[in-house]
Amino acid sequence: MIQKKHVVNICNQTKCTSIDQDRLQQGICLVLQEHRVARAIIGLAIVTDDTIHKMNRQYLKHDYTTDVLSFPLSSPEAPVLEGEIAISFETAKHRATEYHWRTEDELLLYAIHGALHLVGFSDHSQEEQAEMRDCEKKILEQMNLVPAKDTTPRLKSAEHQVTTKPNCSSPPSWNATNQS
Repeated sequence: MIQKKHVVNICNQTKCTSIDQDRLQQGICLVLQEHRVARAIIGLAIVTDDTIHKMNRQYLKHDYTTDVLSFPLSSPEAPVLEGEIAISFETAKHRATEYHWRTEDELLLYAIHGALHLVGFSDHSQEEQAEMRDCEKKILEQMNLVPAKDTTPRLKSAEHQVTTKPNCSSPPSWNATNQS
């Protein structure tokens, strides 16, 4: 049996069926390859604003909707990087019109941003934010996509990474019913 180096399971919990899940998976895998992650198992949930708001309140004690949440599930020393990312379809749809590109492009940015958190990036300081934006742009360019505007204002800094594991193997809001 051949084992894949990087496994990305995607669960779309929205009513939108036209999301290019292969593209989201490609973006996450490019982050993993770029940062020399040997093996990874990543879950990506595409959720509603209501769901991500509940998760943000439950895991970060922030009572508002956000764009992306990252849940590292393995220690940095683990042989396999495990983590979960949740991205909001509705927030992406709204922000995409503000930034003059497609909703799927905004979702891709969120998936890349979440994956960067899982490989160890932080955006607490301005220097860290700048480094993370450079990495995002590099991955987007590899996918032949250049943002019409700078990505800095659209992603909140240091508010979307859960540093402690949830009390279960993965956040409860995405059970593997629609994985691809």
